[in-house]
Amino acid sequence: MKLKSYALITTALTGVMISGGAFAQEAAAPAAAPEAQEVIVVGVRKSLQKSLNVKRKASAHIDVITAEDVSKFPDVNVAESLSRLPGITVDRTGGGEGDKVAINGIDSRLINVSLNGNPLATADAGASDRDNGRSFNFSTLAPELIGNVEVYKTTEARLEEGGIGGSVIVNTRKPLSLPKNTASFNYNYNINERNKEKDPRYSLFYSTKDDSGRFGMLVSYAYNKSVLGSGSIGAGYQSVCNAAHWGGVSNSSKTCDADGNFTNPSALPTVTSGPALTEDMLVPTYIALSSSLESRERKTYQLALQFKPSDDLEFNFTGTAIDSDFSSYSQFFETDLSVNWNETNPYYTRYMTDQYDSNGKRIARAGDAILNAQGGNLYPTKMNSVTTNESGVTGGTGTFAVRMDEYYKRSKLNTTSYNLEGKWTPGMWTIESDIGSTKALGGSDPEYYLSFYGTDSGSWSMTPDGATLTLDKPASDPTLFATRKKGDQAGFVKTAVTTDQIDYAKFDFKREVEWGPFTEILFGYKYQKHENVNKPHFFNTVFDVTGTMADFDTYLSDPALVDGLGASGDLLSYVAMTQQAVIDYSIANKSPGNAAGDFRDAGNFWDTSEKTDAAYVQANFRSGKWHGDVGVRYAKTQNEQTYRSTMDYYPWNEEMITINKGYDDVLPSFNAAYDLTDDMMIRFSAGKVMSRPTFADMSGQVEYSLDRYSTVAQGLQVFGGTGGNPDLKPYRATNYSASYEWYFGPNSLFNVDLTYKDVESYIVKKYTFVDVTLPESALGYCMGTVGRNCNRVENMLIYAPLNGSNAKIPGISVGYQGNLWWGFGIQANVTFLDQQYGSFTDDFNKTSGKLPMPYLSRWSYTISPYYEKGPIQARISYTARSKYNTQLASDLVPANYVDGWGQLDASASYNLNDQLSFNVSAQNIIDDLQHPYTTGGLPLSWSKYGTRITFGVTYKMQ
Repeated sequence: MKLKSYALITTALTGVMISGGAFAQEAAAPAAAPEAQEVIVVGVRKSLQKSLNVKRKASAHIDVITAEDVSKFPDVNVAESLSRLPGITVDRTGGGEGDKVAINGIDSRLINVSLNGNPLATADAGASDRDNGRSFNFSTLAPELIGNVEVYKTTEARLEEGGIGGSVIVNTRKPLSLPKNTASFNYNYNINERNKEKDPRYSLFYSTKDDSGRFGMLVSYAYNKSVLGSGSIGAGYQSVCNAAHWGGVSNSSKTCDADGNFTNPSALPTVTSGPALTEDMLVPTYIALSSSLESRERKTYQLALQFKPSDDLEFNFTGTAIDSDFSSYSQFFETDLSVNWNETNPYYTRYMTDQYDSNGKRIARAGDAILNAQGGNLYPTKMNSVTTNESGVTGGTGTFAVRMDEYYKRSKLNTTSYNLEGKWTPGMWTIESDIGSTKALGGSDPEYYLSFYGTDSGSWSMTPDGATLTLDKPASDPTLFATRKKGDQAGFVKTAVTTDQIDYAKFDFKREVEWGPFTEILFGYKYQKHENVNKPHFFNTVFDVTGTMADFDTYLSDPALVDGLGASGDLLSYVAMTQQAVIDYSIANKSPGNAAGDFRDAGNFWDTSEKTDAAYVQANFRSGKWHGDVGVRYAKTQNEQTYRSTMDYYPWNEEMITINKGYDDVLPSFNAAYDLTDDMMIRFSAGKVMSRPTFADMSGQVEYSLDRYSTVAQGLQVFGGTGGNPDLKPYRATNYSASYEWYFGPNSLFNVDLTYKDVESYIVKKYTFVDVTLPESALGYCMGTVGRNCNRVENMLIYAPLNGSNAKIPGISVGYQGNLWWGFGIQANVTFLDQQYGSFTDDFNKTSGKLPMPYLSRWSYTISPYYEKGPIQARISYTARSKYNTQLASDLVPANYVDGWGQLDASASYNLNDQLSFNVSAQNIIDDLQHPYTTGGLPLSWSKYGTRITFGVTYKMQ
């Protein structure tokens, strides 16, 4: 849809609203000047009015929250505060806390986040987080840090490129704009109703300046601790044809032949209820009960110095440090329904390293089951009977392999940011410069992992509302889970330290002019160097005894963690090792394994240096009732990456590969606002935008196996590996928007926003053929493994990111904010996003198709009534979103969706006097079920994270 069409639609809508505004006041008073509003409005209304003032003056389409907004919600980070703005949705995968933000359906890796308009490095707790360095981790950003947050849903040439979805600018406070000796202390006591943990949260703030008002200093400190205890029930799926042990010709073969026909129908399980098995059905690979206890501790420090030696010269220094500890201990009790991991069966053993004959030809891969002298059944996993629906298998009886994983991860996240700003305003000019550096360290250091195995018989079933599992020997019995034989692999010890560092310098110039309608000319230049490195170190651990989990320190998991998940039987509780026992045993039994160097986990290694040069020119205009801006930004990106080419069989062969890529983008933009009356305005915007691929996605690293490649070479439909794609193009789109805004009273707004995103290219993961560079030193071994000579560059089928194209996302958002009566008011908004799917070519089947945008909810809305009268303030907020997809379907992987859910929060405070107030708040009150599922509504998991209740006191002085 073209911009002209949006103009016509919006004009028509405006006419309807003007002629039909019966619900308006007969003669709405013009919005008061900001100074007057500061005097007559306090508390919640004051903060809302500040937000509207910023929104109304802007030419771009923005939404704003202020520090007062944040303080009146029980939010633990800025993401949760942003979720109440129209069109913004939050992913709460981090133990129930918000951590990633989407704007109008565009997910977090495509949103540009800055601190005071400058870059802010980011890191995550995961050892191999694929969003690293692009998707900002809001869980590390304390709400106490901010003065306000501006969310730009349209772009301007002066704004940094990189945000297809939009830009989030977190602005901190400046000391010279505050009264002298402004101070506050806030203390809160948090209670998690699910795991009964009780933790403190407090902050201190102080700002002062000299009597001349020329020099000011601001310091702040915020501490937050949250112990997140969660439990979930989960399942994984694959197609019947890809499931071994479900009725193949032999126990080790798959169920279907190359044409999709059952190879041995008589060996299939008996269907006791539901339709007969077909090759299109999905079967569960496992049912699992998992629980996790994550201790999130965050310390935030800020120092701001402001110096104005003269009226036209100003210097600002801002230093921010965030120290977080996101360490966690989790267990994963898995019942394997179509994959055999049994280690206690007396009829076979499992090799922990590859086995070779005297000619160097591999005769067994690590992990392969080998018949021993006793003979017998190689694969004991067997489903005797099953129940089904049209999409897949929903229950059954038989013999299962069971597994218990113990996983402790120590994760320290550290973010620092230093920026020096100079501002000079000689005459008609404004000249600003920023130079700074920001660095984030994250990942895991270290991870300890142990696994135990067993075999049991029983029954299981699943519905969309829950799951049940009944074993002959219960999961609470430690003798069910056994070690491998002495000397075999027990698990691993791994470190994966991520470094994200950005150094930058920028210069901005503004000149006041009188060139017809143009009032200001802006231009500037920015240089940025962004380095992102992920270095994993890997060591195996081995069993020093042969026995069961009964030989270790153990405990029983708390059934309360799965309350409300529809779990029953052996999915309520299990036996697990204590955290300290896992740590002690892993340290004592660490072995280098077959790795000759430090980078055993080479599939998660990348080292990228990205340099960007950007320049822009922008003209701001005002003529009569029109104001806005027009401009263009040019960005040149040069990317150099180094990765390890690794051949994963003995002997270990690795080689460092360096490649260079680059691209240019010309990004024009236009914003215009027209004042229909003193209270009504319309906006129009159009602009080209881009976002760079994640560092992991564009890495040349591929984790592959040559024996898998050999199978592909023979024409069978199996993949060769997983990895990145250095040939990725950036995300590119053209965004259009139009809006109608009616400021029908003080602190009041009714708005209708229309958006249209024409996405030229975006990135999704599919199976595709990619050229993979093999280590030169390893080419001679291909004959013994693949059976032919390997080339330096081999074309392999891998699960990798590739570019989709031609996605269209039209949307509409309607919002209302205003006072009601008797001290009550309300904020409410609803957003609808449609989606016209993009296209792709799948190299796996040589066919084309359509790819939906990930993380896009068609519906999202927020309803937030508030009360403010006298010393009492209270607020309730309900935020909800509809379902969205997180993984696209393919021939080998089913689609993943997350069902719609909502969150209810509330807060109330009582001001004893101008300095002292008491507050109580509750977050996630209804504890809505998080429910991912796959094709046909087959459930993937059920999760709840618990209600958090906070009691607090605040003291202010100014």
